[in-house]
Amino acid sequence: MQGVLRKGASVLVAGLMATTLWAGASYGKVEAAQASELPDVMLGVFTNSQNDSTDTFYMSMDGLHFEKISEAFVNRYPNNPNDGTAVGSGTPANPVKTPNGWERTWPLYSFSCPSIIYHDGYFWMLANESNGGDDGTLRLVISNSKDLVHWCDQRQVKVPVPAGYPSNGTGSRFDAVAADWAVGPDGNIYVAVSLGRYGAFHGDAENDRMAPYMVKVTKLAGKNDPENNPIGNDDSFITVKTEPAVRINLPEADDNRIDGSWYFEDGRAYLSIKKHGVTNEIWSIGDLGSVGNATAWHKVCSDVITGYEAPSLTKFKGQYFMYTDELATWTPNINERPAYYRTGTNVQRSSSLSGGWTGANLVQAYTASGQNMTVSNPYNDLGDGPRHGTVITVTDPAAKAVIWNQRAKAGWKGDAPSFWDVSAGDWFNESVSYASSNGLITGYDSSTFGPHDTLNRAQAAVILWRYFAPEEAASYDASTAVNRTGLHGVEDRMWYTGAANWAVRTGVINGVGGVDFAPYVGIDRQMLCTMIGNAAKILCNDSVVGADPSAMNRMPDAGSVAGWATDSVAWAINKGVISGVNVNGARMIAPNDQVPRCQMAAVMMNSIQKGTLHR
Repeated sequence: MQGVLRKGASVLVAGLMATTLWAGASYGKVEAAQASELPDVMLGVFTNSQNDSTDTFYMSMDGLHFEKISEAFVNRYPNNPNDGTAVGSGTPANPVKTPNGWERTWPLYSFSCPSIIYHDGYFWMLANESNGGDDGTLRLVISNSKDLVHWCDQRQVKVPVPAGYPSNGTGSRFDAVAADWAVGPDGNIYVAVSLGRYGAFHGDAENDRMAPYMVKVTKLAGKNDPENNPIGNDDSFITVKTEPAVRINLPEADDNRIDGSWYFEDGRAYLSIKKHGVTNEIWSIGDLGSVGNATAWHKVCSDVITGYEAPSLTKFKGQYFMYTDELATWTPNINERPAYYRTGTNVQRSSSLSGGWTGANLVQAYTASGQNMTVSNPYNDLGDGPRHGTVITVTDPAAKAVIWNQRAKAGWKGDAPSFWDVSAGDWFNESVSYASSNGLITGYDSSTFGPHDTLNRAQAAVILWRYFAPEEAASYDASTAVNRTGLHGVEDRMWYTGAANWAVRTGVINGVGGVDFAPYVGIDRQMLCTMIGNAAKILCNDSVVGADPSAMNRMPDAGSVAGWATDSVAWAINKGVISGVNVNGARMIAPNDQVPRCQMAAVMMNSIQKGTLHR
């Protein structure tokens, strides 16, 4: 079997009772009965870097932050980009013992740029061998796993290719690149792969002449157990049936379209593909039986992004996500190229496939120990990855259970980041996740939390309202709301009007100077302590007045606390609601500092978990 080809042109060879049970190791193993309760998740598999072709699996809850959970076919020589053999490879002279006692006398290869699906109770990886044509066949390579850790030895699947394919210039041979697959709405599996002349294989990088093809997989089923028998990948264990490859004829003919990948929605197939080596398009078709008919195709987006390759499209939480790998050797102007050429997987998002795509954001990939797997400088010894791969949205309960349990086994604790502006290493990640998952503090949209934005009085009222009066907050209709606070500044029919009415009615928040609610005025730390103290006193029967000031007075800036806030600040410090901020090594109250949204998330989590606030 030839070395498995790398994909792409630049490569050379909701309420407190709903507290999440899926948030990593701290919640233990997810049982089968709980699987239906798990949230959908994104699963990505990438090549580590140009040099290290190890296939690495990540999960994500927001499409930007990716947590490493496992590996498959670890590259035996991660510093040699020309050797993709994997750990466990054997030879006739040096066979390798497998768990079931068999001897492996053949090599294994990293898939390098793998494609992943979940089907028939297994995760399946796909790649292709780099050449074909001697016997008129395309050689796909597959493997399957039940747990994303143990994989069966790679199996070659030969697919007939009708005459007429572009030649690589050597007789009847062709090069093959970028095999990618997805499960179609009809239950069949569809592969996109490009055939022809791949310039880098012939010392002529970026001078490619290739055409996309489709392969329909009508049967893909397994009866094997890769953990106990990794070699069991023949017909008695895995059944694979395909139809011959069919050439995809797109309008606006171009002799260089590669890196095709499928996405299916509402009965239509969407093909993301790179045109002329640099520009990523999206095409759609209603009948996959007509892929050879150029008039059956509709152009959805002519330029998602230019200068990137290996597109992978999915939809998650109502948004479309496009993943591409930055081209190391392309810029609009060669004189603008930097001293080093950045590569690595980037992501864009949009609410529409036809446009509105954000700029490219380099994905943030980490291990549970905090190692940054995302490196934009290829001179760094970690490499330049993650590189070409596939990201899919997983909705099957059994598959989600595997992913979440593997996350726990990999050492991840707490919730996965769910906002693009909150990272796994941020001190406030856990509290933001807690506040958002319990419906206390929502993001501005599905991907932005604004952790460093200043909290204002209206936002504080809404957060406390959601906790203490969840049913009232959940049924709130802003269109009929009027100001009943008796204070200035509260507008009718606003997102915060009901919360302001509740806060003033209960006495949790009082007016500024007794006359103005001042909804958009930022809150400082002593104001926040007073609001939380009011809530504890009025709604939780706690005693705030006369709090022991000794802990507060040990802080150097205790004298800067306003007289009206002294009891509340002392109480908040005693209760662990706030702990002070570090200023040049000293623990300070910082009573006049503005409160960012991430601090409010931490205050709410601390207060609720410690029992300071309760209902």
